[in-house]
Amino acid sequence: RGGGNVTLYQDAHTKEGELPEIELEGGEYSLYKQRGCWEDMCHAILEAHHLVYITGWSLYDKIKLVREPNRPLPNGGDLTLGELLKYKSEEGVRVLLLVWDDKTSHNKFFIKTVWIWIYYRFLRTFADLYSSHTLSSVI
Repeated sequence: RGGGNVTLYQDAHTKEGELPEIELEGGEYSLYKQRGCWEDMCHAILEAHHLVYITGWSLYDKIKLVREPNRPLPNGGDLTLGELLKYKSEEGVRVLLLVWDDKTSHNKFFIKTVWIWIYYRFLRTFADLYSSHTLSSVI
């Protein structure tokens, strides 16, 4: 299917003129100018008419996508991500989120506790094997 494009970012947030422009070989676009990923995402969501689809490891709804704009933001650009998605859904835009459960993004104490418990059980089992008389039959 034609008509798609991809924008590459060196960094999620860059100020205007902070990174050098890169010359590309031939084609219609012979100069690549760095842009701000978060600002582009904010504009893309605000300009969506039919669908907003976000996938990722985790989603923090209280974050502001743009804190230092390089260009004027449309109405709603100062909202948090959660407020922005709600605003777009109230406009009739379909908002879909595919967020998978990433254990490292929450409840870190539990994860560490589980690994310590597993390690403890391993050592205890290993110690029990050494203390028993059937070590040679286990090996």
